[in-house]
Amino acid sequence: MPCVDDKLGLHNVDEFVFNEVEPKMSLPKSNKEVIAVGAFPGEFQHIFNLEWYGYDYPSFVERYKKEDWDIAVVGACTNDEMRFKYRPRKQVFCYHPPIYVENLEYYSEVHEIKMDLREVYYKIKKNSVGSSVGEKDCFFSSMNNKYWTF
Repeated sequence: MPCVDDKLGLHNVDEFVFNEVEPKMSLPKSNKEVIAVGAFPGEFQHIFNLEWYGYDYPSFVERYKKEDWDIAVVGACTNDEMRFKYRPRKQVFCYHPPIYVENLEYYSEVHEIKMDLREVYYKIKKNSVGSSVGEKDCFFSSMNNKYWTF
């Protein structure tokens, strides 16, 4: 059995087991030009001709206002105070609602926690699929669904 000793030496390497996975899903390709900023699903990079501005919002907004792109992706960031005053006519995928919505209330601010996370964990582990995860109007009740999908 493969193991590591107390000096971080690796033993029985030839017994490592692995499986190669070949994905069955292929993503469509598009010739649309996309600009993006912040954190967003990585599939955009495989589907579109994407220019990512990282977390350089000022440079992104400069290009955003030109509207010389087909789709813009505004990814998530940690700054809830940042706002975009300009709204383009073109399609925008926005993963950070505070960019456009002021006084946004998060679900956790509207609903009380009411339950211990450990209790929710045990409900998922022990109860059958479709059982209620959280009490009514509790923060975790948003996870109540018949399939318990993430």
